[in-house]
Formats: sequence, structure tokens, C-alpha cells
Amino acid sequence: MLRGVSTLVLATIVGLLAAACVEDTPDGQPTSVPTRLPVFATPATATPEGTTAAGLTNREVATLLESLVCWHDDPELAADCLPVGLEESELLQQIALSADERFVAPLVDMLWMELGWERWVQEALNAITGQEFADGYGWSAWIAVERPPLPDGYLDWKGRLLSLVDDRFTDLLNDDLLLAVRPDELIWSRVAIDEQPPLVDPETVHRLEERYLATTDVVYGVFLNGEARAYPERILAWHEIAVDEVGGRPLLVTHCVPCGGTTVYEATATDGVRYELGNAALIYRSRQVFYDTETDSLWDQLTGKAIAGEALVSGASLTPVPVLRTTWGEWAARHPNSTVLSLDTGAVRNYDPGAALVEERSSKGPLFPAPVPTEAGVDLKERMLGLEIAGVTRAYSLAAIEAAGITHDTLAGQDIALVSRGPGLGVSVYREHDITIAFLQGTLDALEAVDSEGERWFLDEEVLLNVIDSRLRRAIPVRVAYWFAWADAFPETSLWEG
Repeated sequence: MLRGVSTLVLATIVGLLAAACVEDTPDGQPTSVPTRLPVFATPATATPEGTTAAGLTNREVATLLESLVCWHDDPELAADCLPVGLEESELLQQIALSADERFVAPLVDMLWMELGWERWVQEALNAITGQEFADGYGWSAWIAVERPPLPDGYLDWKGRLLSLVDDRFTDLLNDDLLLAVRPDELIWSRVAIDEQPPLVDPETVHRLEERYLATTDVVYGVFLNGEARAYPERILAWHEIAVDEVGGRPLLVTHCVPCGGTTVYEATATDGVRYELGNAALIYRSRQVFYDTETDSLWDQLTGKAIAGEALVSGASLTPVPVLRTTWGEWAARHPNSTVLSLDTGAVRNYDPGAALVEERSSKGPLFPAPVPTEAGVDLKERMLGLEIAGVTRAYSLAAIEAAGITHDTLAGQDIALVSRGPGLGVSVYREHDITIAFLQGTLDALEAVDSEGERWFLDEEVLLNVIDSRLRRAIPVRVAYWFAWADAFPETSLWEG
């Protein structure tokens, strides 16, 4: 689940609320909630160092925010102060009267958590900003544009706010973290950390043993060193990460429901470290954010780059490998000896087609707040084939390239061919150099490309191989994503216009 709070998180919060309601003193009287209201003497006109025109010092702002989160120092304290009530309403009224914009981002973070304080938070936000939005989505989109000032200690406070859901958030979000993104744009995805568990060395079955896939089911196929494996979208969409090995190469197969596709990476990053990734339960501009267990750094699924933590300091990024988004019927015909993920994942999930994508498919725009590209005539959720060569990026309409069959282009000074067998059957991209691919021939399991000189090339997802002299033309890694996600992740991208 994405926009709705997940069942696991909801059960945690409900349990805390129930514990707070039934806890009695020995004499049978309910325990009182301790008063946590700070008392500030707000100067009428003075604005000494460390204050704003609103009159609050940085320390006073921090104290108010800490008082709103009674579990600030220990998540177990939540049982003593939930459900929220009079104390929180009075604190929020004080915040509203302050008119201090440093409270805006923390208040928006609070809206993503359904703890009964929504009305008071909305009133405070309206009083401070003069704006009105229906929910956290609208407010998050607004602050991404307006960029209100952030209070001192904001990221540490945010980690402690989310520690009610999972105390590991204090490791992922704290003031010692170096970030390449604005911390107020890291949005809680409303699930617990690793609630969608990564698939590590997942169980697979041979094509002939597979019994659950329809021929039209979407799969992401990888072919390396003679070994083929298919990753069904109906499984990947639940788990978001598969740590696997194909053709002797360790891989990270990553999926992003809110940004619309899968990217496969080498498991070893450019800094030489083999990172183990998990689901950070955070979203950045409607793109999935992962964390690594080695350094608790944060990673952008689509770019493959570290965006926070030690891995950012080292400049680490992940290297993509070729992957084909196609149907199970097409992939199985191409690779009769392919393996495919088994339904025996070790997790209890509804792996029916589309079950993990219900909310995403019902959303006309981005599932989470994201910048809107300005190009006219391109749907925000047009699925794109993204290429990056020597730092130069271009987005191609996946549907248009599939329909064209064979498309020739030049990117970063390199001649390339984008090859597809038709709508829904995916695209592979190859460097052409001194050849021009003219057409395809042969059967799916023995596919050949014929160039303009009549020479034949064996074709798979990894290479083109000349049948006469064994010349090679390597495949170029691709990423699949919605247009809005690709355009924001790679702002210098060009858009193929056909």
C-alpha cells in the first residue's frame, strides 16, 4: 500500500492507541497524560540573534516540535500520550499564533501520519501560510515549490517522528546526514522499513515448471553470459528489490511502483563496495528510496545514485545492465531454458496480476508529489525508455519505439539502433558503429538481425554477434520509467521526437 497506511503500520498505531486508553492506575482511575506545554516569553518587538520576526528562538522552535512528539526520546513513550488531544491542540494553536514558517515542513510531515491531529495541523498551516490544501499530498507539493525555511535539527526531529512506526528511521534520518536533496521532500511512503522485504537469492523455477503466469503477464528479462531469467512485475512490484545472480554476475533488480518501471544494476557500486539494499519506506519526488545496510545511506532507485550518507560522500552510484520489459510469452519463446521467479518467495502477498499496482493505476498523476515537466503533448505517465551514454540522456516513448520495430538514432556521438518485435514486447538497444540494422528474421529462439549490407547478426539482449567474423556490438543498458520521473531524475534529458 502506498497512499493508505499499511496494515502493519496501522496495527502498530492502533495498538499504541489501545494501550493508552486501557492503562489504569492501581486504584482503577485512568492515568493522566502529563502536561508537556512549554512556556515561552515571546518578545513583542525584539529579534535577538537566533530568533525570527515571529520572536521564537531556534531553541524554542525545537522545544515546541519536540513537545508535539512525546515519543521524541523513546518510541515506547507513545503509549503514555496517545491518542493525541488537548495538549497537542494547545501546542498547535501556539504554533499557529507564532506565524513562524520554520514550522511548515514539520507540520506537513505530521499530516502524513494519521494520529488524530489532522484538523489542528491544517489550521496551523493555514494560519502560517494563508494556504489551504486537502491533505499531505497537496501540502508537500506546495512546499516543494515554495521551499519554506527549515528549523534547526529538522532531520533529526523527522526521524524521531517516524520512529513511532519504526525506530530505525532515527538511523536513516538524522542531523549528521549529508544530503544531496532537500530533506522536506523525503516523504514517508506510509509503510514500515522493509515491510516489503527484498528477495535475496530468490527461488526460481524452469520455464517448463512454471504454472502461474499468463503469456501476457509483464516480465523484466535479463540475459547474461548465456543465462536467462525473468522477473514478473506482479512479484517485483511487491518486493521492489531482488538480490540475485545471473550468468555469474551479482545483480540488484530494483522496481519502482510510483515511477513506473524496473532498473537492473550491478551489485557492486562504482566505489567498489557491494551494497545490500533495503526499502527505506521513503519517497523522493515519487521515486522509490532505498537504504544500504552497510552505511545507512539513501539511494535513488531511478538514477542509481546515493542521495544521502557515506555513500554520497564517496560519490557512489550503481551501474545499470541491459533489461527487457516484455511479456512472459515472448520471453519464454525467446529463451526456452529461462528460469523465472517462483511464487514461493517466503512472504505472504497477493501475487495476482495487478494486485500490487491498484493504487498506482487508479492515479492519473504521480502517486506522490513530483515536479511536472513542461513539455507539451507528453502525458506525465507516458512510459519511457531512458538511455544514458557518456553522461548524455534521452527519453523515448516506449510504445512508439515498440511500434516502429527498428529505430536509428545518434546519442552522445554514437550511432544506436533501438530494436523491438512489436507493441508490448520490449526494446533492446545496440551500438551500431559502422553498420545499420535493416530488419529481423528467424525464429524467436534463433533471432537474427540483418544489416544494410546483407550481413547477418545473431541477436540477444546482451550483444549482436556477426555470424561470419564474430564481431560484437554490445547492448546498451536501459531504464524504464514514467516521463515525469525520468524528466526530474535527469533534468538535462532530451526527448526523442521521432
